Parts: sequence; C-alpha cells; structure tokens
Amino acid sequence: MLHGLQNNWNKVIWSDETRISAFGSDGIRYVRQRPGEDCLPECLTSTMKHPLSVMIWDCMSRKGVGRIQVLEGTVNASRYIKEVLEPKMLPSTRDLFGGCGDYIFQQDAAPCHTARVCTKWFQEHSVQLLTWPGNSPDLNTIVQFKVLIELCLKYIYIYIYLVCRSVRT
Repeated sequence: MLHGLQNNWNKVIWSDETRISAFGSDGIRYVRQRPGEDCLPECLTSTMKHPLSVMIWDCMSRKGVGRIQVLEGTVNASRYIKEVLEPKMLPSTRDLFGGCGDYIFQQDAAPCHTARVCTKWFQEHSVQLLTWPGNSPDLNTIVQFKVLIELCLKYIYIYIYLVCRSVRT
C-alpha cells in the first residue's frame, strides 16, 4: 500500500489511541540508583495498583483534526466499530474530506483493529486502508495531547488533595 503513496499523503487520515492514567503511569518504570539507595524516601515513587484511566482515540489529516472519543475499559473489535468507527471515524472523514470518500485510513495493527469483523466493516463501508506495520513508532500528535492531559490531571489531583486536607484540619 505504501507504493505509489507519495502523491496521496494528503488523502491519509491518521488515527491512534492512548491510555491516560489519572495517577501517573500504569506501566513499568525503570529507576537508576546507587547501592544502598533502594529504600531512601527520595528514591521511591508511590504507585497505584489499578489507576483510574481512560483510552482516548483521535484522528487527523493534513486538512485538520477529527473527532475525539473517550473509552473506558478494554476495547474489542465490536466496541471499536460501535464506539469509534461509526460515531467518530466516519463523521471525521466527512468533516475533513466531504462526502467523496476519497481518503486512506491509517490505524495501527492492534488486535481489535485487525479482527475479521473490522476487516469486513471496512470493506462494507468502502474504506481504503493504509497497511501499517505492528509495533511501529507513532506519528500522531495524540502523544503530546496525552502529556497535556496527564499534566492537567495531576494538577487537579493535587488541588483536590489540598482542598480535602484543608477541610479535615
């Protein structure tokens, strides 16, 4: 699919999703420390076993930004179609490209994106897909959006903590 695309990049609508946690990362965090520093308070970071988090999906093209979708929980293929593709992706393509349907949709190779039911849905809706390798680097600005949201959530959390602490005293 990438062959012959050099003249069609303006037709691509890029999509991506990211998980945003209210209390920092829900993944692995690596720390460098010197011998004997493993229990020092300044070398420790508090964690949360199951942090409050949401998944945010968005899309964009050369012509603008598409509609955003916030998802809770695990996203499977049927949820991807019902909560992302139909209510957000299709309207975004109409907003950005008009009713002509002359666009190429990019998504990563997440299992819910490549399931048979999704492949069938794309065929039924005449959506041309851009083949995208698995575990490839993200090209979307949603990563920067994630950083801004996490920063805002941290400030909100700190504010709520301080308000609750002042009410108790």
